[in-house]
Amino acid sequence: MTRALRAGVAGVALAAVLSGLTGCARKTVYGEATPRIEIASGRDVVIDLASDPTTGHEWRIGALPDARVLALLNADYVAGATAGGGLQRFTFRAVAPGTTTMRFDYGRPWMAPLKSATFNALVR
Repeated sequence: MTRALRAGVAGVALAAVLSGLTGCARKTVYGEATPRIEIASGRDVVIDLASDPTTGHEWRIGALPDARVLALLNADYVAGATAGGGLQRFTFRAVAPGTTTMRFDYGRPWMAPLKSATFNALVR
């Protein structure tokens, strides 16, 4: 490998590491135990909720937040180390200052929820 090529590869690797660190610093993760969210505008809010979809139970958004304050970016499932258990991850972007409330319901889609989790958000 030539010296210029090695320097280029090293530069790309350094940029990837630095951008990854910056990306991690721009989001804050919350769960059922942290229902109060306080965050600066422009940052991402990640809500991780324990889930086991093998039982037919899943988290659904029961009440969306005010989209002028928090905008939904993504909703996905992150498998855990054990069979069946994992996290449902909802990612929002804090788009403007304000307050909003969101609710997540856990259960089978065709039945009444087994439980709910409510989050109150303050975006500065």
